[in-house]
Amino acid sequence: MQMYGKDKKVNLHDFLIDKPDDQFCFRVEAKCMQASGIHPGDILIVDSSVTPQNGTIVICSYENTIAVRRYFKDGNIIKLMSGDDDFKPINLSGDDFIEIWGVVVNVIHSLKPEKDNQSSKE
Repeated sequence: MQMYGKDKKVNLHDFLIDKPDDQFCFRVEAKCMQASGIHPGDILIVDSSVTPQNGTIVICSYENTIAVRRYFKDGNIIKLMSGDDDFKPINLSGDDFIEIWGVVVNVIHSLKPEKDNQSSKE
């Protein structure tokens, strides 16, 4: 294990973004991907140069909606799934327009308590 601190600085950009021309950050707002470990407030590192494979998590747009979902393709059918039974799969056929923005390659998830949950200082 390697420890960083006051004497040894770490640049998270170097760890998380290896292709700056092809990668961007996206902040999650919805709860639909919590079963996959992606929570509201998380920051996703997305790579637009990676071709999605079955099971990868993508950022996409369809029908004026932006979504973070697990991608599956079978022939000309694309299925977008959250992994949570409370959210139905999204099925798109060749007639539907979908734009894949990129594949999620990293997730930044804070463990800090939300401000509303912090106790006041005495």
